[in-house]
Amino acid sequence: MGPLLPPPPIRRSFVLRVSVVWAFARIITLVGASLESGAGQDSSLGVLPLALLVDPVVVLVVMLDMRRRAELMFLANLGWSLRQIASSAVGACLLMEALLRVVVG
Repeated sequence: MGPLLPPPPIRRSFVLRVSVVWAFARIITLVGASLESGAGQDSSLGVLPLALLVDPVVVLVVMLDMRRRAELMFLANLGWSLRQIASSAVGACLLMEALLRVVVG
């Protein structure tokens, strides 16, 4: 069993990276929803098919960036598997989705 949390610098960069990629993906879905539905209709949370693709895209982009920076190898040497890293990214995305739902209403 690996450590409960990665080292603080990796943890901070992971949370920041997931947050930025998630926000960018949500903005794209909101723009796509507003273009699809027209200017007069409410599209505050995006259309459902686009919104369902946000989390897998965020996980894919974050994992590719972590691989490019050799952070996946570093975390693997610390005992973290790809499944644990991906599930952490999914958990962060779901938390941000829940916060968005609470804020928007």
